[in-house]
Amino acid sequence: MRRVKSNKYATKIGKTVPLLFFMISVIISITYSTQASTRESIDGYWVMPDGSALLEVYRLEESYSVQIVSLREQRFTAADNLTKDVAIGDLRRDIHNPDARLRQRSLLGLVIASGLKFEKGRWSGGSIYDPGSGRHYRCHLELTDGGLLRVRGYLGISLLGRTMYWQKAEDYKKRVTSMLQEV
Repeated sequence: MRRVKSNKYATKIGKTVPLLFFMISVIISITYSTQASTRESIDGYWVMPDGSALLEVYRLEESYSVQIVSLREQRFTAADNLTKDVAIGDLRRDIHNPDARLRQRSLLGLVIASGLKFEKGRWSGGSIYDPGSGRHYRCHLELTDGGLLRVRGYLGISLLGRTMYWQKAEDYKKRVTSMLQEV
């Protein structure tokens, strides 16, 4: 029986090929993940989790802002946490604002977030206003793998806050349309 000599180059190639494939797959996944969250990928219309508001995320110079463009309920209802100055049927206004001068402004067209800048795959450095409480929070926005917009509002550090997920308006519309067709 003849002994086959080990080829030192074949051994090196055998060890190098799996490493090369691993490095290529890492580069591809990094490239894909950075393309998934580009600076403009949050531009457009989004719906609140409960469907109560349609929001527009738009670029303003070097930062992003969020504005309420439509409300499911244009007027206050009995289900709302009303103050003594508000009656059922009144147009929705910013009634919980700590600044009494701003309580008469409409929620339609209200800019609720601003100063968000894209960095390292997310939009941060800005603030968000909650018209339901009248409070401002620091915030950051991040796209999820499922196409939702993760919105994190917090006081001080991110651990002290709340997260909600906004859905692209077009996706929301398809879901609701599909649901209604089953009725």
